[in-house]
This record gives sequence, structure tokens and C-alpha cells, in this order.
Amino acid sequence: MSLPIYDGWTWSHSRITLFEQCPYAFALKYIYGEECEQSNFYSGFGSYMHRIHELFYIGELKTEDLVPYYIEHFNEIGSHKQRTKYFLDGLNYLEGGIPIIPPSSSIVGVEKKL
Repeated sequence: MSLPIYDGWTWSHSRITLFEQCPYAFALKYIYGEECEQSNFYSGFGSYMHRIHELFYIGELKTEDLVPYYIEHFNEIGSHKQRTKYFLDGLNYLEGGIPIIPPSSSIVGVEKKL
């Protein structure tokens, strides 16, 4: 079976990192559209932060809810030797609040599958 060519892809940090960590998982996810059953801490943390942004922008979390939600659900992403560093970095980021979209902008979608 030949692989499709994706000339129009936008290469993100997470796509490149996944390819570097596990080319097979990359192929499963981005070429064949399947999820790799094995997850890693980095992708779990990234997905977690994306989810918090999504909840904020769709109005399910308010600024004052960001830190309590983050602390309450952080254990769900698993364990890693860099866990404490990532926890503190995420906490520090959320303590500053999530930047508000300027009124002249509009949100088309958050984590929307295309």
C-alpha cells in the first residue's frame, strides 16, 4: 500500500515531536486516522492545556476557575520525571489568566476536527 502525500500540511511542534518519538504512532494518527493506544506524558499535558483553553473560550470556565480546575484534574494526565516542572509551569501560566481574544476577532472553533 502506498502512503498519501500531504503537501498542504501545517507542521506543528506536536506533530514533529510525535514523529521524532514514534514514527509508527505518527503514521497511525496523521496518515491512517487512528489513535495510538499508548499515550505519553507530553501529549497528555498538551491535550490537557488545550482542553482548559477550550473550556475557557466556550464559557464553561471563568478566569477564577482556571487554577482550581487545573489543580483538581492534573493527576489525570499520568506520571513522568518532569511532572513537577510541568505542573508548576502550567500553574504559573494559568495564574496569569488566558489571554482574551480581541473583540475584532472571532473564534471559528476550538480543537475542531477538520
